[in-house]
Amino acid sequence: MLADYVLKTAPIWSNRIPYGRREATIFMSKDEKACFADAGLLSDHLDTGIITWWDTIATKIRTQDQQAKNETGRLGERNTIKYERNRTNSEPIWMSIDSNLAGYDIKSRVSEDSGHITHRSKSIHIRLRASGISCNISRVECRANEQSICVPPMVLIQQQKNACCYFTGRATALHPH
Repeated sequence: MLADYVLKTAPIWSNRIPYGRREATIFMSKDEKACFADAGLLSDHLDTGIITWWDTIATKIRTQDQQAKNETGRLGERNTIKYERNRTNSEPIWMSIDSNLAGYDIKSRVSEDSGHITHRSKSIHIRLRASGISCNISRVECRANEQSICVPPMVLIQQQKNACCYFTGRATALHPH
């Protein structure tokens, strides 16, 4: 019953559970702490059942968090595909759908050109970073690769979440801010 309460109502302290039960209880109300104590989940005498309960709930919370991040990331990728399609008048390649090992999410081109992206096109590689909380790409990270081009966060209007992307590859038409 407590697991259902935590997972369905997502009290403010539930995101602390993956960091340990003490971290979660710091933010619980007295009544919430009493419920957990009455269930034996705050006992100093740890047994397998208590440990399993906390591990299971922590795993479920991590899974929910990861799913939300994935959904936000895909939304950012879809918006970037649309943006690049309009910007270049060509179809970008959505790399992350086929492989997460490419090092970037979307392959596009530097400027508008007729036809499709080829190995001879002046291409750019777009790596999207999306999160519902924050996204920061430092100038140090931007300068780490002389060919990197940083762009400011794109606002994902539909869900009011932030996404950042930066480009890797030769793209002399774009400059860091």
